[in-house]
Amino acid sequence: MKKIIFLFTFFIAFQVGFSQEEKDIELLTRQEILSMSYDELLELPLDKLVILANKLGISVDELLEMKTTISSKKPLTTRESPGIITVITEEEILNSGARDFIDVLRLVPSFFIGYDMSSVLGLGIRGNWGHEGKISLQIDGIEMNEILFATLQMGNHFSVDQIKRIEIIRGPGSAIYGGYAELGVINIITKQAADLNGAFVTGTYGRFNDILARQNITAGAGKNDENYSFSILWHEGKGNLTNQKHQLFYSINDSLPPINNDPEISKYAATNSSNVNAFFRWKKTEMRLLYDNYFTRSADTYYDGITYLKQFLTYGVEVKQNISLSQKFNITPHLQYKRQYGWYTIDTPNYYKKFAERSTAGFGASYEFNPIFNLTGGAEIYIDRGKNDDTASDGRIFGNKKKEIFFRNYIFYLEGLFKLKIFNITAGMRYDKHNQFGEAFSPRLGITGIYKKFHTKLLYSNSFRSPSIENYDTINLNTLKPEKTEVIELELGYQINSNIFVVANFFDITIHDPLIYFANKESGGYTNFIKTGSIGAELEFRAKYGWGYVTANYSFYKADSRNQVIDYKVFINGKENKDILLGAPQHQATLNQCFYLTSDVSFNTSLIWNSEKYGYLYNDSTVEKLNSVFYVNTFLNINQFIFKDFSLGIGVYNLLHERMCFVQPYKGALPPLPGQGIEYFFKISYSFNSER
Repeated sequence: MKKIIFLFTFFIAFQVGFSQEEKDIELLTRQEILSMSYDELLELPLDKLVILANKLGISVDELLEMKTTISSKKPLTTRESPGIITVITEEEILNSGARDFIDVLRLVPSFFIGYDMSSVLGLGIRGNWGHEGKISLQIDGIEMNEILFATLQMGNHFSVDQIKRIEIIRGPGSAIYGGYAELGVINIITKQAADLNGAFVTGTYGRFNDILARQNITAGAGKNDENYSFSILWHEGKGNLTNQKHQLFYSINDSLPPINNDPEISKYAATNSSNVNAFFRWKKTEMRLLYDNYFTRSADTYYDGITYLKQFLTYGVEVKQNISLSQKFNITPHLQYKRQYGWYTIDTPNYYKKFAERSTAGFGASYEFNPIFNLTGGAEIYIDRGKNDDTASDGRIFGNKKKEIFFRNYIFYLEGLFKLKIFNITAGMRYDKHNQFGEAFSPRLGITGIYKKFHTKLLYSNSFRSPSIENYDTINLNTLKPEKTEVIELELGYQINSNIFVVANFFDITIHDPLIYFANKESGGYTNFIKTGSIGAELEFRAKYGWGYVTANYSFYKADSRNQVIDYKVFINGKENKDILLGAPQHQATLNQCFYLTSDVSFNTSLIWNSEKYGYLYNDSTVEKLNSVFYVNTFLNINQFIFKDFSLGIGVYNLLHERMCFVQPYKGALPPLPGQGIEYFFKISYSFNSER
């Protein structure tokens, strides 16, 4: 704690000294610019927008589109938000030709993809495996982590063609988002009624040399009016995570049945997905309905040669109302209900068949005392209910030794934003009271400042996560406890000119009492280890001009002797390498380039390099090294192809045919899932705007 106090004291003194030369030469202050509405900005001529954007140190696009609330309930630019933030726009997703959400995250520093089991791919960040409850993913405010194990499922799952914008925190977000946000938050904002005002349909098709890679269709329609609006988005897709055999430690299965008797769906690792996202607004009352159905078939489940079709199904509904009690005081009560089937076994009668429900009630509030001080806060209560499906006959029970279990959690959070002339201070906290695992307090402190072309951030956060329903089992009934994470982050950024930005981030992560799944051939379960974590750095370069844009980044981590989880350790020839965590490349670098050949034609090339990583390849007792990989992806996008409102995209992915695989970032008793070879990708889209 003394080190933290010293860092913040030094940081404030540094910012005060640095800002002495700053002179406000514009009529509007930064606070006045940030308080302007979107409509007010649109009324300004371009030359005035350029002046305001330059003063904030962002582009005009960012001024209009990138005021984000992901790291603070108060809208702020990414340079002064109290978090390490990446914002990805619809334009960038479209130009890159991203096939699925994995392609998007590969261009973001520090994210990596690992393998869990049953053809399920998960996320890690900054060297740490975040698949189970450490990274929160939300779609329009509805969290997609399944409640039973808190996992996320990647791989031809979330449709990128529905997305308007993605806001990402690389770092803890528990003070605002709760227990699944220890290491990161991904906020997907889909196309809303105002974005659509008409309809669109998009089809994509990808193929390996010998088998289908993916086949998706996405459509949407919406209408926006002063008093009401509605939108509906729909997605249906199927595909294969690999076109290679998956060799088990204990058997080789060459003749697995295809899904739905479709010969184009792989016998190795297949996925299907469906999604419906509907939104309705009447004046200030909003309702969102979400249906998301994703399932996988794999050849790796256990050791008897049997394959299982795993389903991950979410039904979600949220109702909220935006109430303005005055110009300065806003309150938003909300109700949310989710029913989720996680790891649900479809085609085997005597196997895992459980579901969970979460009912949430709460409110958020914001009061702007004056242009300098804003206070936000809120309270929630949620109740989790897990139940063994009545159709299951294997007698599986929960940690309370019954076929049904309830968790209840009370939450209160409060955050103050002080907009001082020299710097901004964000101070917040979150209080949780869980009926099974007790009380927790998660403080947060951030100091951010922008001085002409230079910006700085110093951030300190504590995160807290209670065990999920299936972390808590009959084995650890009286011993399991929550995990707590402590993170210190520093960001330094510089705007070279109005088009070029460079940013450097440094992080220090320690996870105390981490909840870890252990597995072997005979059994598996959850337990607390002493600690794990990492330190490291992330560098980013961004340039945007009329002819296109270039982004480049590099990220690095090392465990630095923090890791005391035996199942995360890397032993090479019997000697531990204390700097590396299992399954996570220590170095990553990307270069993404987009060139506008004409006003309607763009060509995008992305180069992605991951250093070597380590995992269990041929048996479950010896760690092996996997060589570094270098991906080259290209995509050509043509708008108004042949006729208006029609677009065509053509791409080739993994152009160099790199042999890679997805490794388990823990000792999970399963070999890696083979990766994808060269994929030829096609995309067509048609949109109609009713206002034209």
